[in-house]
Amino acid sequence: MPQTNSFLDLTNESDDFEFPHPPSAVWLIFSLEFPAIYQGEKYILATQPYYGDASKTVNFGEGIWYPPFSAFPVDLRFFPTRNLGEMREKLEQTEREKFHEEFIDEIAYNLGLGEPRYERVRERPIDEYKLSPRGHNVYKFFRLVRYRCWHSGKDGLRNLADPETAKGLAYIPLNLPKVSIQSKKLGPHRFRFYSRVVATHFEHLVGTYRGERTIDKYTQFSDADIVNAEEGFLLFFDVSGFGKTEAATRTASFHPTETSSDIAQSFRTVLSQYFLAFFQELEISHYVTLGDGFIAGVPYRSIKSKPDFFRCLSSALGNLSKALREMNNRIENSGESVGLRASVLEGEYRYGRIAGLSSLRAEFDGTLLIDAARLDAGTKEHLSPIQRSRHLIVSSYSEKCLDIPILNGCDIKDFEVDVKEKKATSFMKIIDFDAIE
Repeated sequence: MPQTNSFLDLTNESDDFEFPHPPSAVWLIFSLEFPAIYQGEKYILATQPYYGDASKTVNFGEGIWYPPFSAFPVDLRFFPTRNLGEMREKLEQTEREKFHEEFIDEIAYNLGLGEPRYERVRERPIDEYKLSPRGHNVYKFFRLVRYRCWHSGKDGLRNLADPETAKGLAYIPLNLPKVSIQSKKLGPHRFRFYSRVVATHFEHLVGTYRGERTIDKYTQFSDADIVNAEEGFLLFFDVSGFGKTEAATRTASFHPTETSSDIAQSFRTVLSQYFLAFFQELEISHYVTLGDGFIAGVPYRSIKSKPDFFRCLSSALGNLSKALREMNNRIENSGESVGLRASVLEGEYRYGRIAGLSSLRAEFDGTLLIDAARLDAGTKEHLSPIQRSRHLIVSSYSEKCLDIPILNGCDIKDFEVDVKEKKATSFMKIIDFDAIE
């Protein structure tokens, strides 16, 4: 049994164990465990119910991973706890008063499962005596009543897979190694996943599921469950001259009321806000920002028609270009300015947990990303620094993708790009920010 000043696992302790300090609170927790399999590896579903206090080093401000649960306080009035046996009797009495299945159904329903399959874990409940995960200054007692849940059909499986990570569901590998954490509050050894501490009872979960040979009660995921295969448009945007302009705003003193540091920070923040406004205007939910640029996906299923999409894209491009023009006007005394390169590609792409089930972020994948990188490199080769400044440059491998109202009247230029040791014809239109109404 691990023994520290902050944490005691009392699951297998005898009833006559006496608490070092009377617990200030007792919680009965119904824990819902979703073991899963992906590409032969085993995982457990986890969520982060709350962030830690960033001002303290106890949990590094990152929060703690837990399996989904419902928690109920146990009434300690008129019940002076003396030892573990009395505590267990009180908890068993409280547990009998609760309707377990209703709470388990509610948790599963909130995860998106209509009729989940579950059973109580045969092992005895987990008893923990430890410092409060949030308060860190009071001792509490926790009993975890464990339920195992799995999903055997296809309906609703994406609700568990969370391919776009919009629900914040995480899958922790059961082969996660222990790490040493030098903290009296946390204890000497704990599990961590992407810098966040994993719940103290994780070792019990590993013991239950890691060595199991039968997998009929595991939720089984494939690539198709965790990644969306899409067909539509990919937009690649990059702000030209961002690095030089941002550096100039940090080092130059050219504004009568704002410091250069304030302007530099505002410059970066405002640029992110411009991108967000662009996404909202086009109702884009698939995107990845990359500092001074972004990649955004627009599936065919999300647009009325291609002409309608290009009209909407034209309006959004115009608003973004005008916003960048205003930014240039604000920093004109720095001697630098920015432009906007945009590539519009059409075809198939993938969006989701590209790196696997344990990934916490949705990303893009597909040959269109490689095509876009080559197209962008070719575009820069055919533009002068002056053309890249204070201009909107839109390029594509298809002339039809440049049929955007805001670019009407602009001359189209064709150029060649190396694609897999071959030459591909590409097209480009350029318009000055000042010409955009």
